[in-house]
Amino acid sequence: MNPLPLASSDPAACESTGLLPWNRLQPYSFAVLSVAVALGGALWLDHFGFYEATVPLFICASAIGSWYGGPGPAVLAVVLCSLAFDYFFVPPLYSLYIAAGELPYFIIFALFILLVSWLARIRRRVEEDDVEDRKRAEEALKRSEFYLSEAQKLTHTGSWAWRVSDRNVVHLSEEWYRIFGIDPADGPPNWQKRLGLVHPDDRLAWKNTIERAIVEKTDYDMTFRIVLPDGVVKWIRTVGHPVRAATGDLVRFLGSSTDITDHKRAEQEHEKLRQLEAELAHINRVSTLGKWPHRWHTRSSSPSLPPSPAPAAALSGWHTNRRILIGPVRQQPESISMGIVRPRSSTVCVRSTRNLLHNVS
Repeated sequence: MNPLPLASSDPAACESTGLLPWNRLQPYSFAVLSVAVALGGALWLDHFGFYEATVPLFICASAIGSWYGGPGPAVLAVVLCSLAFDYFFVPPLYSLYIAAGELPYFIIFALFILLVSWLARIRRRVEEDDVEDRKRAEEALKRSEFYLSEAQKLTHTGSWAWRVSDRNVVHLSEEWYRIFGIDPADGPPNWQKRLGLVHPDDRLAWKNTIERAIVEKTDYDMTFRIVLPDGVVKWIRTVGHPVRAATGDLVRFLGSSTDITDHKRAEQEHEKLRQLEAELAHINRVSTLGKWPHRWHTRSSSPSLPPSPAPAAALSGWHTNRRILIGPVRQQPESISMGIVRPRSSTVCVRSTRNLLHNVS
């Protein structure tokens, strides 16, 4: 078993243990110093005949010691001031004799110093509470900023604010820098640099929207494209809100910019798919495509498998030229074109593809 250490060899621990007694003794040392300064000043004034100024000096010394030191240093300052005043200024001089008639003055003096000490204690408690409240407020602010930053990352939204007078920004969030591909270390971009990021085809509309919002002092909502330094094109939706002074003058705009590139791409893909479906539907309408079964040994269509609606509508009455489809049975699929005369003397051009199905039974 390791023996218990008799002393700590850690310099930091030794330093901390050495500072602890000094922190406790420092208020008392300050009380003693204030009394010593008051005594020196009182003796100097008494030498020039200003005896009445000695009492206020001791009161100030005791009040200072109690205000900054607390109850303990206050009691020490009262005792030292009483002894110094009685020894150097109360007859008989250079003795610690206190007459009965002077005792009430010392009691009043002590009560006054204790009152000052009590007020100082309340002041320190209020200051400590203020410090704690300030720390809690700072922590709450940091948490709010963290939550806001994470929410902006998740939604790809950056916040901003810019002055109307010079068009320079006063606030840009980290997500805004990330969306626009700008390094925050380079500082906030000016008006020309922000304008240069806008796609050339959207630049004029972007400027006109902002100028109109400034003139009308209203909100604006616009969607535009930006071109990053590496050539990547992004779709951005920006919403701005005007901020007015008490006089009604427009001071600045604040708002947000959201990266909607993925949403725009999804819309474009959806539009392409819709157009493709429309084209396929059009092809199906203009072409008569269908299928039907046919028995070669009886040379008749199967009644149990009726033809599709398209060929049924197009080929009703086609039996007059049905012999065109009947030919030598081939093992490979074949495609033939033919003309069919309907019962009402209308002619239909048909292209037919047939496959041979074998009966496995």
